[in-house]
Amino acid sequence: MSKRNPTKSQRAVMELLDQGLPVEHIANSLGKSVLAVKKQLNRIKRRVREGRIDPSPLPIERAASEPRIYLAGFDVFRRNAKDYGEHLKQLCRDRGFVGLYPLDGQVPSLLQRQDAARWIYAANIELIRSADIVMANLDDFRGAGEPDCGTAFEVGSLSRSANRCGRIGQPKRRSLNALRQQRLKAKALSVPVAISLRTSA
Repeated sequence: MSKRNPTKSQRAVMELLDQGLPVEHIANSLGKSVLAVKKQLNRIKRRVREGRIDPSPLPIERAASEPRIYLAGFDVFRRNAKDYGEHLKQLCRDRGFVGLYPLDGQVPSLLQRQDAARWIYAANIELIRSADIVMANLDDFRGAGEPDCGTAFEVGSLSRSANRCGRIGQPKRRSLNALRQQRLKAKALSVPVAISLRTSA
């Protein structure tokens, strides 16, 4: 006997049941009598046991099947960093992904500065390790051709685990003059610097 997906009515009952709601609340939500809902639940259970319909996945099962994207970048330094992070996460949700933003965790308020930095590092590394993909804003940060060093570290951390990395941000071509200026500035400061001439299309 071939299986079929639940009907719209059956799916509505099953989703409310998955939320842990009692039959009375389900009946009230759907505008049905308690007796009607109980009968429908019994029919659903029987058909699931018989293999005639596939039950809808639980919320935790749906969440586990969605790819997770770590959203790296210096956007965490924006004035509206939290709101911008929520915007990025919504873009992920709209496309069937779970967005992980570096500011998702709340740093314990009692920590000293160095301890807070360690806490942030550990929390973000944990997020990166749980991600399937890193999308990183590698736009210039402190100068031409220089992305945020923390973001570069995060990209490298995920690359070690052979997961996928991508780039977000504004593609731009850097002029040779800007690169020369960076080199001269570094030379004046006696700081060795490696400059990549690769530019975004």
